[in-house]
Amino acid sequence: MKIWIIRDPVDFQFARANIQGTWSPMKNGLKICPECTQPLHKRIKPLVIEWESGSDVIGDFLCPEFASIAVSERSFKALESQFQGFERGPVEMIQDPKLIRPKRITKRTTPRIWLPYEGIPLHELWVTSWVHIDMHKSSVEYEKKCGTCAQEFYKIIGIEHSERSWNSYLGVMYETRIPREPGQGVFIDNASLKGADIFRVHEFPAWTLCTDRVREFVEKENFTNVTFFEMGETT
Repeated sequence: MKIWIIRDPVDFQFARANIQGTWSPMKNGLKICPECTQPLHKRIKPLVIEWESGSDVIGDFLCPEFASIAVSERSFKALESQFQGFERGPVEMIQDPKLIRPKRITKRTTPRIWLPYEGIPLHELWVTSWVHIDMHKSSVEYEKKCGTCAQEFYKIIGIEHSERSWNSYLGVMYETRIPREPGQGVFIDNASLKGADIFRVHEFPAWTLCTDRVREFVEKENFTNVTFFEMGETT
């Protein structure tokens, strides 16, 4: 069974948001490790977001970062009824106090989601299932271990990814999807998932992964503002 990463399709018809927290206490008062520059705190509930301007259309999926995914009420209920490996997490929103909602919305008004929030209910897809990858079968290389915070770093080759190129003549950015190379990517022992179809791996904690079953279900249900990249297989 194939493994996929849940990704933001970068579709600007849908509203986008930045993650603002919440985080666990910092170590020694530091936000990042002075040696490897990685965060020294972890995401905890609730998911706090701040909406960007550009659209007032809310999709079924909202991916402020790979490690944080919010979904609509209907999407969460549908996924919850079919799959394991996650639970419902609260979503809170903040807004720059300098922003004031116009009394009258016109065609000239830049669209955005305003607070107080009047949109569809959103819930964080809080992943509870964590597994290790099969280091012998996966196309993963161990890079280093930080001497300060002890975080380990890995490099992976052969997964599906996108490459961007700028066309200066047309003034547009093109994005090309590069398919996964046969036999390359992440391999995970199916037994270690213990029935979970949505999960994360310790070696790449920022990824939210899923099985074929989830991808096929999401696409069948026509959930919006989400895409999938092929990362590997279960064995």
